[in-house]
Amino acid sequence: RVSCIAVDPTNGQIAYVAAAQGGVWKTMNGGTSWTPITDALPTLASGWVEILPADANVLYYGTGEQHYSADSFYGDGLFRSTDAGASWTKLADDAVVGAYISRVRVMPGTPGTLFVAGSNGFVRSTDGGATWSGTLLVSWCDDIAVHPAAPQVVFATTFASGVFKSTDAGATWALVGGGLPASGYDRAQIVVAPSDVNVMYASFTDAGGYLFGFFKSTDAGDTWTQLLSVPEYMGGQGWYDQCLVVSPSNPDLVFAGGIYPYDVSLAGVIRSTNGGGTWTDVT
Repeated sequence: RVSCIAVDPTNGQIAYVAAAQGGVWKTMNGGTSWTPITDALPTLASGWVEILPADANVLYYGTGEQHYSADSFYGDGLFRSTDAGASWTKLADDAVVGAYISRVRVMPGTPGTLFVAGSNGFVRSTDGGATWSGTLLVSWCDDIAVHPAAPQVVFATTFASGVFKSTDAGATWALVGGGLPASGYDRAQIVVAPSDVNVMYASFTDAGGYLFGFFKSTDAGDTWTQLLSVPEYMGGQGWYDQCLVVSPSNPDLVFAGGIYPYDVSLAGVIRSTNGGGTWTDVT
């Protein structure tokens, strides 16, 4: 299984795939061939790989697969490479950042500020990983969205405990209302459209793993509207398979991914080209 795919922003031929139980693999030729680059680390359970936008040689590897299944194995914390994966240094132990990690984000314009979402909630460092503090500990943290133009503004989703917003780079938090559910769901994903930061999307799964609700904001997360035309793409496994992506150049082009469509009642990867008005199953 694959937990994460990270593509070098300066060279599309270079990419990293984090396997759920197989460590990180790297390609330098657009996927023609692959090399494992984390076999020497103490764990091969992968949660996330993040590339530092300002320096693609710097990678952050969050270990532990946070997908809530019986065979989603724990990791050994957060690792960093400064040479594009040739060597690694342990940045934080699993007791600090969580044994399962779902996201690692670097604050835009401030590479010393790191955000980690995982089984310890939302944890951040403001000194490049030397010290850490947990600032949102209500539940496991599943996703992080950072405002591209105002990086002090951070959104975090927590398992069954609400979506939270910070206006001070993750130091303090407030529960997001404005039409978003605060309970009744399990896992949630959230994303900001890079080309129009007023546009945001959020997806929620119910306790049975099916779509609980899909929401959109056009005022940077202050108010939300539920989109009612979204087809069932989670298929009873949204606690495990749930992905949400917006085009970097078009805020109306959005993809949501879930379970493989085993029958005609399910949609696996869906796409909207009109901001969530209508959807097409592209699998």
